[in-house]
Amino acid sequence: MTPLLHNQAVQAFIDGNYNDTILLTNYTIRQDKNYKPAHVLRATALHKAQDLVAAEAAMRELFDRWGTDGRIASLVGVFFSDTGRHEEAIPFFRAACQAELDDAACKADLAQCLSRAGHDDEAEVMFLADSGSAVMLKTYGVFLDAKNRRMEAVEAYRKAVALHPDYEDAHFNLGLDLLLLGQYEEGFEEYEWGQALAAQKGHLSFQFEEPIWKGEDLAGKRILLYCNQGYGDLIHMARYFPVLKSMGAEVHLCCSQSIGQLLATAGGIAYWSSSRTDEKLRADYRCCVMQLPRVLKQYPADVPYLTAPKVREELFATDKLYKVGVCWAGGAGAPVDSRRSIPASVFTPLAGHPKVQLYSLQKEHETRWWNNQHVNLSDGWEDLGAVNLAPHMTDFLATAGLIQNLDLVVTADTAVAHVAGALGVRTWVLVPESPDWRWGIEGDGCRWYPSVRVFRRKGNWANVVAEVMGQLAG
Repeated sequence: MTPLLHNQAVQAFIDGNYNDTILLTNYTIRQDKNYKPAHVLRATALHKAQDLVAAEAAMRELFDRWGTDGRIASLVGVFFSDTGRHEEAIPFFRAACQAELDDAACKADLAQCLSRAGHDDEAEVMFLADSGSAVMLKTYGVFLDAKNRRMEAVEAYRKAVALHPDYEDAHFNLGLDLLLLGQYEEGFEEYEWGQALAAQKGHLSFQFEEPIWKGEDLAGKRILLYCNQGYGDLIHMARYFPVLKSMGAEVHLCCSQSIGQLLATAGGIAYWSSSRTDEKLRADYRCCVMQLPRVLKQYPADVPYLTAPKVREELFATDKLYKVGVCWAGGAGAPVDSRRSIPASVFTPLAGHPKVQLYSLQKEHETRWWNNQHVNLSDGWEDLGAVNLAPHMTDFLATAGLIQNLDLVVTADTAVAHVAGALGVRTWVLVPESPDWRWGIEGDGCRWYPSVRVFRRKGNWANVVAEVMGQLAG
């Protein structure tokens, strides 16, 4: 009976039903209190369900009973590290390394945790002492990226893929760094290499049967486009749709209902649908939009390439001279959310500008889970005195129509930045010290969006907004 219950619990976990997993593992443990797999699964499910008090108790019990198992020690270390308690995680990672003396992954986890806890010198000694391991080299690259030591990170990733040619993460990270440095041709090759491996392992959301387009003649052919990343990526790559049409292709697009109408204004799209099973999407070739720069080897920067008629113009009737849209946060589920999104309260100085009327382009106001605590980035947004445009942002075309009424958009790295940039609207994007590759590594210009000015964080977000205020005053 115990294995049957455990198998049901495993399936519930795979399906994302963590509460069911916890119930089933509780039953299993009652039947056999020494059944280690059930204890491991229960602790992991509690962590996933964000029941952190119970998860910590379960993790500590795991270590007390089976801490000599390196995998158990590592699991407990990951729990504490993931919840921002890096100093507490270190002893568990040390125990994992002691139990698994030759395991490079254990060493990499310990070195990474040491760095996150502020012990950079010890972490770097560990990385350099084991430079013959692809895993250590990849993790060293992540460490170097966090310190903005990009060229050294590129070297680390190159060494990692030389040792392990099929190392997906190392290829992908190398691609991102090369793109950030403006080395687009090789960067897109490495970026795509990582994406191809992810597709083979079933990590990508879109899976189609058509052969991947690799540059074959498109005259008289139909090509299906889709995107496995976020809305910003799709908007960014819409500039290539007319290029494909000019090559004789009939271009079909699979995308969400909310963005299809705006993307259709790029031209070149013969048909689009939000249904992956739509028979009209059947094509001769398929291509993820992020593959287009690599295959075409073109990097067009002409804007606008999206259009939208102005909407709700009555909302923008104001005596103030300058109408400024603000957006402070991207999607809460993005891995980079805590790095790129900005508390609304940081923008408060803009509200004091006598000649500026603010308009909120922030659609989502949900609480986020950052560093083991709930954070509501929209706290205090009412103090901005901004006209709330969210009720009118029914889809991306409507959002674009609202943006067309503005003189300036000031935004974090969000889809709004891409919409405004693609429309050719004057836009100031506030980016973190380690920005997305599109915004480049230095300078205030953007290769992809000529109407965008980049403001780079140095220290804290308040300093960036002070710089924005200085430019508005000028």
